Amino acid sequence: MNEGGSIVLTSGIAGEKIYPGFSTMELINAAAETLCCSLAVELAPLRINCVSPGFVEPKPEAVQDYAHQFPINRLATLDEVAAAYLYLMSNPYITGEILVVDGGARLI
Repeated sequence: MNEGGSIVLTSGIAGEKIYPGFSTMELINAAAETLCCSLAVELAPLRINCVSPGFVEPKPEAVQDYAHQFPINRLATLDEVAAAYLYLMSNPYITGEILVVDGGARLI
């Protein structure tokens, strides 16, 4: 890895918000976020961060209907989630962070 490089992991809001029937995904996402923080310390000065997306287009109709309850009132686009990865990779002073990109879905 080049000096100043970074690794960006992926989790999801199921690591932070409970959804009935998704216990395995909740465990995996929470583990990825814990790993991010641990590796940020263990591998410093290499930067380790994590993006935690919510629901992303396209999704089944049932999820799209549910998205109208989110504060942003819609699902994320792939470009919006990709921008989070680019932000974490390009900022040389961010490490050990979990960047949530969910339109406020975890708040409801």
